[in-house]
Formats: sequence, C-alpha cells, structure tokens
Amino acid sequence: MDASKKTVVFWLDNSPRDVAKGVHALRAAGCVVEEFHSEDEVLLALESGNIPTAIIQDLHRPFATSSSQTPVGTAHTSGWRFYDGVLKPQFPQIPILVCSYDANKLHNLQQADDFNLVLVPKSRQLDIVDQVKRK
Repeated sequence: MDASKKTVVFWLDNSPRDVAKGVHALRAAGCVVEEFHSEDEVLLALESGNIPTAIIQDLHRPFATSSSQTPVGTAHTSGWRFYDGVLKPQFPQIPILVCSYDANKLHNLQQADDFNLVLVPKSRQLDIVDQVKRK
C-alpha cells in the first residue's frame, strides 16, 4: 500500500454499536472509515467509483437485495453470499475482512479458509487495525 495514500475502509454492519470500538481504533490509526448499514449502500458507493482500501463486513445482516433486486442473502448467510456473489466477482481488487460474533464457528472458519479471507471475532475487533494496515 502506498504510504502517501489515505487508508479508506468501508465497514458494513447493520448494528453500528457492535463495531464502534473497531471503527474508533481505525480512525485513531489514521484511517478514513465509512460506515454502511446495508449491502445496497455499499454497492451505491462502489458503483459510483468510491473504491476503498479494504471492506470489513459482518456475516449476519437482515435479508437484503442487491441493486438489481436479486436476493443476496438471509440473516445467516448474507455476508458470505454478498462476498461470493457480488464483491468477489465485481470488485476482486478490494481486500475483504469479515468481523463476526460467530467467527469461531467451524463452518465460518471453513468458509473463510475456502475464500482465503481474514475472519476476526467481534470481541477482538481492535485486531482489525493491524489487518487493514497489512492490506
């Protein structure tokens, strides 16, 4: 990463209170953090050419639709589907990190490994700063 460029992070989570510590830590480390509460909000920003250094997303969000009105996921799979169906094919250049209360569940660990993604428990969201700075 070019040290002269600002590190811009999109953080997608429908519950901002859950990630406030991580957002604050990133901002304290000099990152610009834009918070998003839905997949549609992130897509609007990306499609307008606003490309971040990295995207951090939660796994569990309420059922959402993409800008094309195609179902993207359900409350328990939304994050993986959004990554695999939208972010990976349309924006493969953007590093993705996943932050979830369910980060230690075996199926999530396996999915993160399959996708080669960093999976961070929300209880350790302050570790996100180091992960983002490596991207």
